[in-house]
Amino acid sequence: MAEADFTSCFNCKYFLGNDLGSCRRFPTYQNRHANEWCGEWAMKIIPLMDAPQIEVKRGRPRVAK
Repeated sequence: MAEADFTSCFNCKYFLGNDLGSCRRFPTYQNRHANEWCGEWAMKIIPLMDAPQIEVKRGRPRVAK
């Protein structure tokens, strides 16, 4: 379960409903909105790619004659 990407109740397998629904995770069902997130499930973290290195030239620019 930890590798799943749960970012809201709507994506959770324990949520039943559309916008308003019920969380069926525990024996006592709770009313929830689809945009809520209980925080119990970890979000998948996608690593960022390394940014390209930019060459920085120091000093004054040469004046064209």
